[in-house]
Amino acid sequence: MQTFKEISRTETHVTYQYQSIYGWLMYGILAGWLVTIAMDLPRWIELAFVAMILAFFVGVFLPSRSRSKEIQKAMRIGMVQMSGSRWSFTNPLNVTLPLTFVSTETAEPPPETE
Repeated sequence: MQTFKEISRTETHVTYQYQSIYGWLMYGILAGWLVTIAMDLPRWIELAFVAMILAFFVGVFLPSRSRSKEIQKAMRIGMVQMSGSRWSFTNPLNVTLPLTFVSTETAEPPPETE
C-alpha cells in the first residue's frame, strides 16, 4: 500500500498520484477514537483505536516516506508540478517530478497499457 502511486513514467519525468482514501481513512479513525473518548467507553476500546492508528501509520505512511522525501527535494528546487486536490476522489493530487529525483529503490515498473 502506497499513498503515492506511480501512474506514468517518461524518459525525463515520473508522475505520482496521491491516493485520497488514505487521508480520509485516517481522519475517520481519529474521529472514531475521539468518539470513544467522548462517550467514556472502556479503555480497551480506546486502546483498539490507538492500535488501529498505529497499524495504519506503520502500514501506509512509513513505506511512502522515501517517495515523499523525493517530492520534497524536488519542491525545494522548484522542479515539481502539482495538480488536483489531496482530498478529491474525482480530481486527485498528481505530482510530476524529474527522474533525477527518483531513487531506484522506490522506482516501480510503468503501468501496463494495452
